[in-house]
Amino acid sequence: MLTNKVVVTEKYDRHGWPSVDRPDLPPPAGWSLALVNSVNLIHHHELSPDGQQVAFVWERDGRSDIFVQPVAGGWPRRVSPDRGRTIYWWDSPPRWSPDGQWLAFSHGGHVCVAPADGRGLPRAVSDFAAAAWSPVWLPDSHGLIVNVQRRDAFSLLLTDREGAWPRPLADDNGGDNGEAAPSPDGQRVAYIHRPLDDLNRWDLRLVDLTTGQTATLYGQPKEKAWSPRWSPDGEKLYFLSQQSGWTEVWAVRPDGEGLRQVTRFSRDVAEFAISPDGARLAVTAYRDGDVDLLLVEATTGEARALRPAGGCYAAPHWSPDGRFLTVEYEDATRPPDIYRVAVDERRAIWQIAPQPQVADSGTMTPLTFSKPPALDALNLVTPQHVTYRSYDGLEIPALLWLPPLWGGCGPGRVFPPPSSAPTAARPTTI
Repeated sequence: MLTNKVVVTEKYDRHGWPSVDRPDLPPPAGWSLALVNSVNLIHHHELSPDGQQVAFVWERDGRSDIFVQPVAGGWPRRVSPDRGRTIYWWDSPPRWSPDGQWLAFSHGGHVCVAPADGRGLPRAVSDFAAAAWSPVWLPDSHGLIVNVQRRDAFSLLLTDREGAWPRPLADDNGGDNGEAAPSPDGQRVAYIHRPLDDLNRWDLRLVDLTTGQTATLYGQPKEKAWSPRWSPDGEKLYFLSQQSGWTEVWAVRPDGEGLRQVTRFSRDVAEFAISPDGARLAVTAYRDGDVDLLLVEATTGEARALRPAGGCYAAPHWSPDGRFLTVEYEDATRPPDIYRVAVDERRAIWQIAPQPQVADSGTMTPLTFSKPPALDALNLVTPQHVTYRSYDGLEIPALLWLPPLWGGCGPGRVFPPPSSAPTAARPTTI
């Protein structure tokens, strides 16, 4: 029998500095951990080719299932019945086939294909490999490119929606290959190659599906290219690069000529999508603690803010007629949801946009509603954008959350002027 009891005591500190011992205080009225955790995250959406539906990942009931919902409104339908919980930064969006009849997505370590109308169960099409992920459709809605791991590297294989024995597309054991982007005519595939002998180098490559010949369109030591996107006419490839010192959009022709910088924000671009007519780009770009939504002219690089500054926009997708975008949006008081954003040229205010400040230039309509009403009724605080100076003089942006004011007054600290009394310089909390 043990006689020496171990006494466990609670210690409240932050980086070694003691904090105020008030574990007896309950949370503010209405707040609870269960309420905060009741938010079912919605993310990784994709708009259907006809612009009528959105497919997305919905974290609920302990799973990360695929749902489809009409853009015009309506009840979402589940496409995957038992997709396991996946951390969102490891997840990927469900991919519509170009004919809008099928959805391809990762499920249980494999690529699965399911009827988009939900009238059928998902079927694994990558059982030729131990695991596969990141499916990409060819324009014929039959061919399917998947990522697999072979010989300690990532490879791209070409199969189809029936799971036919694959054909290697990019199987270079000298590095990783990914981010496949088929050309509009389905004859070529752009992809990113990451050589193992220079981990800071990501090359933009192009493979011909007929001949198997591979060419490097962009590749420089210690420079990265990623997120390749074709123009609708197949005459240009857009991609992200940091060669200007910022993550900006660049373009090059499929023959490797005509390299040019498209955006000049002097701040980092997160994502971009090309309009159906190829004339504009929808771009999300970081600014302090926000991610702005911008429209950029493809030829001139002129940019304007499509929405007022504030909050974080992600995953822009163009409608087939170019009249609206679907995006994911969240801010300090709203969890991520999918929205429809109208593109209204008559209300546009043009601005070269390091810090765009414009009026509302496109109405935004929510398509999903993930915020519980009980949480919406609480007093949520929007943080202030502040900066502080580092030891080397660098200005660092930050977000400052202040508690709600009571009767116009809040807590503060008073620092009396120094005096001969040793206690005079002690701060007093009020």
